Amino acid sequence: MRLGRRFGENRDGGIRAEEASALFNKGHELSRLGRDEEALAVFDEVIERLGDDRGTTAIYLVSRARVSRGASLTMLDRHDEALAEFQGVVRDIGDPRSPRMREVVAGACSGTAGSLLRAGRYGDAVLAADDGVRRFGGASGPQMETQVAGMLHMKAEALGGLGRHDEELAVYAGIVDRHSETVDSEMAPVVAQALVSRGSILLQLDRSDEACAAYDEAFEWISDRVFDPPDLSLIEMAAMAMASKGLALFDRGRPAEALTAYDRALARIGDPPDPALLRGRSSVLNNKGAALAKLERWDEALAAYEEALAIRQEAGEPPSNTIALVLVNKAETLASLGRCSEAVALCDEVEGRLAGVGHPAARALLRETARIRRTCTPSRP
Repeated sequence: MRLGRRFGENRDGGIRAEEASALFNKGHELSRLGRDEEALAVFDEVIERLGDDRGTTAIYLVSRARVSRGASLTMLDRHDEALAEFQGVVRDIGDPRSPRMREVVAGACSGTAGSLLRAGRYGDAVLAADDGVRRFGGASGPQMETQVAGMLHMKAEALGGLGRHDEELAVYAGIVDRHSETVDSEMAPVVAQALVSRGSILLQLDRSDEACAAYDEAFEWISDRVFDPPDLSLIEMAAMAMASKGLALFDRGRPAEALTAYDRALARIGDPPDPALLRGRSSVLNNKGAALAKLERWDEALAAYEEALAIRQEAGEPPSNTIALVLVNKAETLASLGRCSEAVALCDEVEGRLAGVGHPAARALLRETARIRRTCTPSRP
């Protein structure tokens, strides 16, 4: 255990623990905002200030800070340091009897699997997740059950990385079977993610009918769970399920059915203030525009593209492939209507946005602008 100075030589331990807890919460919030370098400094301060205190509360707070420190290191792709932190917590605490310390060790086991997964060490991640599930799979209580389900998620993702998709599907199915009746606000997003992930894997395996059925199941399961306040992650996953179903149907030449799926996704999102949901709404509108264009409902397609662009522009989003894709789709629709000067102007805008960008997606969009220009330029006899 790390050693360090105290908050104050003669101060009451309870007061010091309260201050350390407040510091820890600050670090947690910084990490949630993606400010992991700053979070690391805060977690280090908690460890430094309480590291020489042998009281149970101090040991608990320091251990939590170490696990959170490992999580921030993982997000910064400093995986060797993260693994050392997680494994150090497991080694130092061992197999505690205290429920809250067991939760800390479970978090360290989960962090180990997550860091290995993010580092692309899929075989090791499977082993680490299995170890965590072996240790804590029989534990009860919402917090521990959510931790174990999270480790199973990581195992599934790692199996996918190894190309072992049947096993991956089986792990997701196990999560759903075990927790399908949950109404717990912490567990519900875990089950929802398992349901959506099943659809994605089935689609990847070209089992599109099964994938669409899985997306329907995910959408309905999530829609049956209403929390106060609303869980934005559940709203996002429900919309993702329907949008993914729409893409699957569109790619298989079924644009009318795709359109229905996109409309269900948009209805689920609504008109939210959350930036991530707004970006999701913009993406679904772009896909809806493509389905409408395929059905030759040109004016409706243009309206969908324009709404998608307005959302991105109002958010002050910088130039990106996403905006360029909407512009290309809009240009193609304008070209189909014979409004070639407007279409070419949009192609000019896209080419200006993507000038010097070497990403494959950007190059594909530039090939599309070249094709639209040829469509709009009468061939010479």
